[in-house]
Amino acid sequence: MKRDIFSVLFFSLTTILYSQTSKKTGISRAHLQEFQKNLIINGETGGNVIVVSKNGEVVYKHIENSNKIGDKTITDQTLFPIWSMTKPITTVAALILKEKNLLDFDVPVSKYIPIFKNLMCKSKEGIVPCKNEIKIIDLITHLSGLSYYKDFMLDGMRAKSLEDLMDDIAEHPLEFEPGESYFYGLGHDVLGRVIEVVSGVSFQAFMQNYIFEPLEMNNTKFFLTSKEKELMLPLFVKNEEIEGFNETGITGINDIITYDMEFKVAYGSQGLISTPKDFSNFCSMLVNRGEFKNKRILSAQSISELIVRYADGPHSSDSDFLGVYNGLGVYVLDNPSLMDFKAPKGLFGHGGYQSTEFFIDPKNDIYGVFLNRSLTDYNHRFYFIKAVYDAFTNQPY
Repeated sequence: MKRDIFSVLFFSLTTILYSQTSKKTGISRAHLQEFQKNLIINGETGGNVIVVSKNGEVVYKHIENSNKIGDKTITDQTLFPIWSMTKPITTVAALILKEKNLLDFDVPVSKYIPIFKNLMCKSKEGIVPCKNEIKIIDLITHLSGLSYYKDFMLDGMRAKSLEDLMDDIAEHPLEFEPGESYFYGLGHDVLGRVIEVVSGVSFQAFMQNYIFEPLEMNNTKFFLTSKEKELMLPLFVKNEEIEGFNETGITGINDIITYDMEFKVAYGSQGLISTPKDFSNFCSMLVNRGEFKNKRILSAQSISELIVRYADGPHSSDSDFLGVYNGLGVYVLDNPSLMDFKAPKGLFGHGGYQSTEFFIDPKNDIYGVFLNRSLTDYNHRFYFIKAVYDAFTNQPY
């Protein structure tokens, strides 16, 4: 009897506290926590983290640990490979140079990388000389025809520098004439080399000086010491043949990144390691139209350029994420009615190979960050965004 009374009192107190929290923040913590727990229970991720901000205030931040054998406990110091979420950061780096009138997006890449002057293209007639040159804008918007060819990661491991890697990339034919179609590829890696040539410093140094330091992204980097590598989350893998955790995160020829200090190539398309706090700072800058803590990183005009339409959807090869077009290196939600969720038109974002995601909602001053390290067949992008907007008690859209 006493236990029943205690249970009722505890439930009532919890309900009161939850109601107050929900009323204050406008978001149901219980809904998102249940979402995170179910990802683990259903074998979609290992431990995971979600951060949501609205109107400049973090309204939700929660770490859900899996407590499974082979996984690690996530803390504020845990490091996450963010893979293709590197691309929007590299895009911002290029926009910074554009604002300084040092980089024109409409000029050929060969102005900065001469070996890109005479590339070959795939065609119905076979491999032929390209009629068009790749422009800087094509690198950012995936209209260049550059692809992640079979040995790209091996070439990256062997390369002595980004400049060296460009020679390998230029040997492979483009998928089509530059500017004529959309194909998700390695354009941002070439863009990283362009940034080096234009700025006169290494790509890594430029990112550090103009993005990481001003945004206080103190733990975001391309390369790690052996001590720092101990903070990396293991990769959770689940498919028809295997389920478990992979300490190195390497599963084959297409994802060979060691992050060792000895590695020479800083990939502009997929090379960064980050943390929830660091990446939240990047998102804060985007949602605040280029400002972070009264520091101007980009102009509001440059931020608006991110959502200009350059190609129809789908984004990457994500055919399960409907109603989007491809902007300046990000997907942009154009027709939310095609999917069963409540996110608004104009939302934009990007994901990463190992199931990380972020989105920016300019209309409602919301951003969301989802970090984990998983390879499963789950549609993380759709369900993450849906979970966040379903959690708002006062729907913002």
